[in-house]
Amino acid sequence: MTKFEIEVEEFKKAFPNTNMKIALYGTGRFTATLLQYAKDYHFVGLLDRDSALVGTELYGLKVLSRAEAEEQADIIVINTQESYWKSIYERVKDWNIAIYYRNGQKATLDTYRDYEQNPYWQKSLKTLEDKILSYQIISFDIFDTLLMRKIFYEIDVLKFTELKIKARFNIDFDFVSIRKQAASALEEPSIDEIYNQMRSLTSLSDDMLEQIKQCEIQTDLSLTCSRRDIIALCKKAQKTKDVYFVSDMYYPKEVLQQFLKKAGIATRLSHIISSCDVKRSKALGTLWSYYKKHIARTKSALHIGDSSTADCTMAEQNGIDSFYIMSAKTMLENSSLHSLSSHITSLYASIVTGLITCNVFNSPFALNKTKGHIFFCDESLAGYCLFGSILYSFILYLIDATSKASYDVLLFFGRDGYFFIRAYKYFCKHFKSKFTTAKYLEISRKAVMCASIRTTDDIKEVLAFPFNGSVSSLLHKRFGLSLTYKTASHAEQEELSNIFPKYKDQILARAEYERKNYLKYLHSKTKRSAHIAVIDSWYYGNNQYYLGKLLQKRLDGFYLCCSKESTNICAQSQNMSSCFAPDCALYKNAIFCESVFTSPQGMFLYIDALGIKHREGKKQNQRYFSVRKEMIKGSLRFFKELIYMQKSITKDKSLLHAPLNDRGFSDELFGAFMKDGACLCDDIKNKFFYDNGLLGTKETKIF
Repeated sequence: MTKFEIEVEEFKKAFPNTNMKIALYGTGRFTATLLQYAKDYHFVGLLDRDSALVGTELYGLKVLSRAEAEEQADIIVINTQESYWKSIYERVKDWNIAIYYRNGQKATLDTYRDYEQNPYWQKSLKTLEDKILSYQIISFDIFDTLLMRKIFYEIDVLKFTELKIKARFNIDFDFVSIRKQAASALEEPSIDEIYNQMRSLTSLSDDMLEQIKQCEIQTDLSLTCSRRDIIALCKKAQKTKDVYFVSDMYYPKEVLQQFLKKAGIATRLSHIISSCDVKRSKALGTLWSYYKKHIARTKSALHIGDSSTADCTMAEQNGIDSFYIMSAKTMLENSSLHSLSSHITSLYASIVTGLITCNVFNSPFALNKTKGHIFFCDESLAGYCLFGSILYSFILYLIDATSKASYDVLLFFGRDGYFFIRAYKYFCKHFKSKFTTAKYLEISRKAVMCASIRTTDDIKEVLAFPFNGSVSSLLHKRFGLSLTYKTASHAEQEELSNIFPKYKDQILARAEYERKNYLKYLHSKTKRSAHIAVIDSWYYGNNQYYLGKLLQKRLDGFYLCCSKESTNICAQSQNMSSCFAPDCALYKNAIFCESVFTSPQGMFLYIDALGIKHREGKKQNQRYFSVRKEMIKGSLRFFKELIYMQKSITKDKSLLHAPLNDRGFSDELFGAFMKDGACLCDDIKNKFFYDNGLLGTKETKIF
């Protein structure tokens, strides 16, 4: 029997009732095969993680929405590779419909949540290294074992390639669908055979198909990185052992040799065994019988791979011992970050998760000591994972939102804007398009509040903000008055309204002094008539509100997230736009974010007549500023990698429609890390503090 016939027979045994109305989750090769050979079943439609496919037709069936599936189907069958089952089930577990895996097992919440108990955590690199010594022949799986991709789902390599094809060759070509269809008609096909099959499905010339094939190979090659521990172990084994490379793959050995060479592994073609070359499969065991007969023979042999079935069970059934190591994908699903997998529904999400797993799960033993828990002891890596995607989505949002209004300048508010403007400029310098000029503006609520005071009512408005401290401290911090006044008791605080008429003239005079000097500084940044927009982190927009009062005009403001409720006076008098929703995970962790997005200097207070900027003394967040600097370096390293991908599929003029962006996932990712997904080590945690100079002088540790 062929592989296809075996798969269909297994499905028929698992689901003997052909009258059930079935929705198949998965639009890949398994589904293409099943629909071709199981004509007697009542398949009502397909399901896919990509919401853009809903309503379209694949293999003659409609891709359904959740509501349609719940209404039309009796059951959902997750019809994909087993490695995807958990993440797909997490995605649909709350749907009002029975869910099964393609082997007939009813999908339920399983024990993977108890990831700390996984027996895999007992393994180590040393265990594997010692085991290799006992065998004459060693073989390695290639993808997900020696190499990993900067993309979470393998199918997304094709989706990314499709975007490259459209950008490079300027053709509108449904590459992914046609390539899937071509591969599904063949058994253990090579990439050449797949493209030969594609000739009958398209009107493209042979020359164009060859260019597309090379684009696919080069794209995949560019997306791979080495799993450093296993590569080093492989190279060490090559010095004393006969080492082979065995892969279920559509790349022939000549192409696989290129991938190994990129990873620094030199080997003869005779030591690379690809399923497409020998027309046998690891997953079915036929390749292992070939390997045993023609290569291992009577010698002791050990195979190392990431599939418990194809690399281990099937190898052992054919007399080849095995050692299982986790792929980065499986590590994520068995880690403290496991909840994230169900949210990886876009190409952007797949790429971002791939980039992160290449850094966090590069070693298959990275989580063994912590039993699946992720710990950040490196500030740069923490910044890469926590804030890289958030900042990237924010900068794309800013470019999109501000370019439509033809602003003369974007004013990035201090101190939050200290890193924002660096991220904006870092992004812009990599593209040839003309972007709005960005400038950093020294500002604080204290400085702009005081400068905006013109009347007694303005004084009362500033006093409405709560303050924890003495009256003299309040006079100094809110209005810049250095007056001696005894520490206020609760009763004295209640009578502030009686005290402040006494200081009204001093307050107004001081406000006029600060206003004159601040306006001079502001107009050195931008012309009085300039069309400006302001950039800040969040939430109520007080700095924008008081700057608008100072300039006596309505301003446009762009935020990470902001409140546009009718109760927010700032949003009613100013134009405020938000990148993320008000209830986003980012804002739920606002105190931590504020302690990261700060500048190395103390809070800005005012500018004197000589143009000298006066500030508060440095606080703990400034004393430990090097931690934040390293975190932003990590974020920019993420920028560099994603910009490289973005540029390969985006013409500058179409940047505003950048296909690599998913704000919702960026926030989900941050939330997953912050909610039990990862921990900062104590040395890092102890360097983050909450302080608010407008409300008082106290500093408290965040963690």
